[in-house]
Amino acid sequence: MRIANVRIVRYTGRLDREVGLTPLSMDPRPERRLKGARHSDKRLILETDAGISGMAPHVHDRTVEALKNGLSEWLVGRDPMAVERNWVELCSELDNRAAPRDGAIISPIDWAMWDIRAKAMGVPAHAALGGPGRDRIRTYGSTSGIPSARSGDLAQVCDFAVQIKELGFFAQKWFLRYGPDDGEEPKRIMTNMVRMLRETLGDDAILMLDVVCKWDLPYAIDMCRRLAEYKPYWLEDPMPPDPSDDWARLRDATDIPLAGCDRLPDRWAFREFLERDLVEFVQPDEYNVKGLTEMSKVVTLASAWRKTIAPHCGYPATQHVLAAVPPPMDPWYEYLVNWNEYGQWFFKQRNVPKNGYLPVPPGPGLGVEVDMDRVDEVSELL
Repeated sequence: MRIANVRIVRYTGRLDREVGLTPLSMDPRPERRLKGARHSDKRLILETDAGISGMAPHVHDRTVEALKNGLSEWLVGRDPMAVERNWVELCSELDNRAAPRDGAIISPIDWAMWDIRAKAMGVPAHAALGGPGRDRIRTYGSTSGIPSARSGDLAQVCDFAVQIKELGFFAQKWFLRYGPDDGEEPKRIMTNMVRMLRETLGDDAILMLDVVCKWDLPYAIDMCRRLAEYKPYWLEDPMPPDPSDDWARLRDATDIPLAGCDRLPDRWAFREFLERDLVEFVQPDEYNVKGLTEMSKVVTLASAWRKTIAPHCGYPATQHVLAAVPPPMDPWYEYLVNWNEYGQWFFKQRNVPKNGYLPVPPGPGLGVEVDMDRVDEVSELL
């Protein structure tokens, strides 16, 4: 079996209802979430001479540009079943072109090949990886896109937290949006937000915090001292992902477990963090880590160091990797309560958590076929 054709297709349709939890009055771009709003998704499609096609959703403009600039010709004629070899040689090809090893380019190609491989085997992608390792995936409600400390309305933050809890999530992640450049007063605001969240959700709730790399070491140590009594489950990306002494000093200065680092590009970068015991929760991103192939290797590294795998965001590729993970590892999946419905709008098979757990994702392959009932325009971009 060989790749015979490479396509980029944009599917466009209209939302048939309002999506997301944030009130429209607080959204800087409310028009994109309204009933009737136009919504689109670019898909990479690899067609083979055996009649099996592989599909990857959410393709970036950089992917389209790279394929138009000759990468599509490089793909034609390759064996899509040889995903490991293709991943290595694709990285080398980008090196030869003096192009960065861009996850936005490599990941969709890798996903589409895994889609083909699993379909050829007649199984979901997680089974092609050796799974299923479990029948459900532990899931937390992530509040990306929902106003938090910067809103200045902490009562509204707590209202959001109650909504998320009522959706069935026993774990939530909230974002701390201030840093050293904002001065001292925001430290009090963020501490009050975490205190109110803990009081609202109760002592048994799992409360994760994400800093998005905004702090430096002195700021992080001070904030950890302030936040420790509210027992955060983890503190995510407190500083940029540099395996320097700063991460080790912060680890030694707090009892709050550290999580990271979704910006790292591959297994070698994660190995540095693991060898120095800098994080308890390992968080590869399905784009930045360059696809399902490399994310699986990061999972293996995490297991060797007895760390918990908790990937950053992600859609079907991430779900299939986690579904293949066997006990005793118990990974976390991040479900964006404000955006996952939007991101899955064109999926024929949409995967939604129930009572804090995500069902094992469907197949065949990645299970990302398009729901054409939601499409009113199809554009061929390549």
